[in-house]
Amino acid sequence: MAEQPKPTPPAPTKPAPPAPPDAGHIPITEEMDKAKWTLPPAPVIVIGIVAVAIVVAAFSYFGRSKPVAQGGITDVFSVSSGENSVIVALQFNLTNTTDKVIYLHHLEATANVGGKQMTDDHPLSAVDYPRYVKAFPALAPHTENPIMPETKIAPGQRISGSAVFGFDVTKDAFDSRQSLVLRVVPYDRPPFELAENRNAGAAK
Repeated sequence: MAEQPKPTPPAPTKPAPPAPPDAGHIPITEEMDKAKWTLPPAPVIVIGIVAVAIVVAAFSYFGRSKPVAQGGITDVFSVSSGENSVIVALQFNLTNTTDKVIYLHHLEATANVGGKQMTDDHPLSAVDYPRYVKAFPALAPHTENPIMPETKIAPGQRISGSAVFGFDVTKDAFDSRQSLVLRVVPYDRPPFELAENRNAGAAK
């Protein structure tokens, strides 16, 4: 009787790779245990927040914009130059509060008369002062030392002078104005304003 062949054993199979973890089914206890070890202690977090707040406050304080100059309007004098026009002489002072030279580009005056804003951005030129003073002698004591474009103000320097403007309004209406502001426009610097303080008796 012929010998029967032995059955061949099956080839070994590789174990299936483990399934990826399902984030939606991680036990909450495991999450809490892990967070306990990855988060820094509470005092460290508080110290970090305080340090960031101090840095932000320091940048805000030292990086804040500083005024280009300080000053004020010291005298306002108006004279009628026609049926519906007025000439206004402003006397004011300026102090350069920066560490660099300031060169004035131009001056502007804005008056609020009867609730209407009126602006003159072309003050009288210095060469015209004698002619206007001759026509209106009352202007003489209010127009000394004209402040003109290109005026140079050194760091820490204080200047005092005048500027003459014109508005299309009667003298009575101008003298009853609600406000008057002188806008100083330097080169390469932000403009700044000098407001009239009527309570101090500057207006005349």
